[in-house]
Amino acid sequence: MRSARAGVWLVVWALLGWGSGGVCQDTPPEQPPEEMGDATVESLERLLSQMLAAETKRAEKEAALQQAVGAEARSALSAEIEELGIKLKELRSNFETIASGVDRTQLDDPGDGDSSLEKQATKLLSPLISEFQSMTKRTRKINELRLEEARLLEHSQLVELALQRSHSVLETAADPEMRGRLETVVEIWQERQQQLRGSLDVVRRQLQVEEAQKQDFLQIAQDSVIGFVRSRGLNLLLALLAAMTTFLLIRLAYRLVMGIGKKLRPNQERPFYARMLNVAVYLLSGLGACGAFLGLLSLLGDWVLLSLFSVVLLAALWTAREWIPGAWEQIRLLLNLGSVRENERIVYMGVPWKIAALNFTVLLQNPAFADFQLRLPLKDMVGRISRRFGASESWFPTRVGDFVLLSDGTFGQVLAQSHEAVELRALDSHKQYTTADFLAASPTNLSSGFRIESRFGIDYAHQAEATQAIPQKLQEALRESCAGMPYGKGLELLEVDFCEAGSSSLDYEIAAIFKGEAAQYWEHIPEDLQRFAVDAAIALDLTIPFPQLVVHKPS
Repeated sequence: MRSARAGVWLVVWALLGWGSGGVCQDTPPEQPPEEMGDATVESLERLLSQMLAAETKRAEKEAALQQAVGAEARSALSAEIEELGIKLKELRSNFETIASGVDRTQLDDPGDGDSSLEKQATKLLSPLISEFQSMTKRTRKINELRLEEARLLEHSQLVELALQRSHSVLETAADPEMRGRLETVVEIWQERQQQLRGSLDVVRRQLQVEEAQKQDFLQIAQDSVIGFVRSRGLNLLLALLAAMTTFLLIRLAYRLVMGIGKKLRPNQERPFYARMLNVAVYLLSGLGACGAFLGLLSLLGDWVLLSLFSVVLLAALWTAREWIPGAWEQIRLLLNLGSVRENERIVYMGVPWKIAALNFTVLLQNPAFADFQLRLPLKDMVGRISRRFGASESWFPTRVGDFVLLSDGTFGQVLAQSHEAVELRALDSHKQYTTADFLAASPTNLSSGFRIESRFGIDYAHQAEATQAIPQKLQEALRESCAGMPYGKGLELLEVDFCEAGSSSLDYEIAAIFKGEAAQYWEHIPEDLQRFAVDAAIALDLTIPFPQLVVHKPS
């Protein structure tokens, strides 16, 4: 007996599993329903007996409830009747499921779960969502109809499967009560089949109409853009004007206040409170512009644009959280409390600069670069160090117009210079160096003054006057000769001193110091000094020796 009952329950569970598997199948299962008929009828008979017993018991409880006296007795009977009703509903559902092989709950639409956070987000974005829904209304309608058509087709297959199994079970049932119940089940599924067919026909007709009126993507995009500009373009323009006006008014008021302060305290560094006010004004102007923009959209009642830019603003604030650690260092720089401070000296790109202004835009100046200024974002100053400088410190080896001598012997005039390149005019050609290469060549600025040294020798025949009279005479003669030259006014000092007694001559050192105005003649002065020395030797009847080789022969 137990083995027979176990076999019956296996058949019932097989039917239930078969019915649930039919949801994913497009055709009925390969196993013929007739083979399961006897076991199904046995299960249905058992369920029918339980249903009849539950109905009889509920009727008895309802009769007892009408005759019951006392609140507690009526409450207990009502609870039992409710419990029997739930049990009877479950038995009827099981009876229908086993008879048809399909669970009716598979035809129900699943409910949409929605959390509180999702509701709040949907409420915030509802105007924006509505706008996009109106732009894509026809496309979404077609997609919805296609999904509905697929869902109805799937349900039709389930109902068709349920009818096949219900008819199969009905044919094997012999008990009149059982057949009556099964015929009711068949009628229910037939009614559902007719409803599904009608719904499917309506959906297909609607789909045909919508697809006939469907527009291409470019047309939809064009219509959407034109509609947006016409309906919301003016609101957006007014909001932008309000934001710009608010920003400019705050900045203008700040500039007026700072201009008055500069007139009262000219050539003085900005005090700390002025820097604090500068940072506050930057924050206030930004917040004021955002507030004016969103506030005007709210007054105009344009909730679509208001929602859109609120989301953009929230996204920007969320992204800015990564910027906050670095922002603190920049605020310290703005307050002139960091490692880089205004009116100090800093080396940038290998060149010294004076920090002329330290705001969100840093202004660097170098007096050697004429009117050239370098503008940098404040973040480029983070991690750098500046220092105070003295009045005599050099900012660059040369200025435009100076004459320089490089370590490789190149002599030329500076035509242009910046932190990037230096251009020289050497002889009749132009040469350009990167600033780094120019500084690496150790330039000597001749325009700040220079010294030229040269040697000249006379014969040993004049050694009696070699150390006193002759140097004085040569010095006077050279000075007179230089005075008549273009660089004569630039001569500051000229000396002729006895240097040494050489192997074949008595040598003198000629040292001449010139001002920077004579720098352009630097290449010619050494040659002229030699020429002037020869002319002076001729005038003073001094013999100029030549190298001699003395050969001694044995006697």
